Amino acid sequence: MVSTESFQVELTWRTPNDQDETDEGSEAGSDLDLHFSASGYESGSKYDGDGDGVDDPWFGTYDTFWFSPSPNWGSLNPAVTDDPMMIRDDIDGGGPELIAAETLKPGQYGIAVHYFHDHAYGDAWAKVRVHVAGNLVLETEEVRLTMGDLWNVATVKYPELTVTPLETDTGDPVIYSNYSNPMFAE
Repeated sequence: MVSTESFQVELTWRTPNDQDETDEGSEAGSDLDLHFSASGYESGSKYDGDGDGVDDPWFGTYDTFWFSPSPNWGSLNPAVTDDPMMIRDDIDGGGPELIAAETLKPGQYGIAVHYFHDHAYGDAWAKVRVHVAGNLVLETEEVRLTMGDLWNVATVKYPELTVTPLETDTGDPVIYSNYSNPMFAE
């Protein structure tokens, strides 16, 4: 295990058509979901939403998100802190959504944002921040998302502690439209 001295991913967003992003309730705002997934494992998702012929890591066994807030990535001993944990899930607009880890196995990990449901509020502008040992190592620009979009934000490598934003050949964010895993569709 490699100590990250705390690793945290934060998602915030704004939805211009939501006049009160501070109100609460199941449909009181747009619902974006943060994902943090281990790569190089059998994903368990059995879904290829990006159409590249390989099962995606999102919504699978090694993905940390609202449905799997603390997947077991390492030791079965609960005293060993080698698993990520979703600290906060926000279903009604604005965020933040937070995922944190104390230690990780050496390897590559991925960060993504999925626009699960707009609840008739329309497009949202999302931003992701990554902190390692309390230091901000990545802060994205706001990215416009439409309901169903999956934004493949960045890769994280340990033990190097590098966070690399992902871009298309033209420098745009990597976004897959109408990304809807059938196991988690409404």
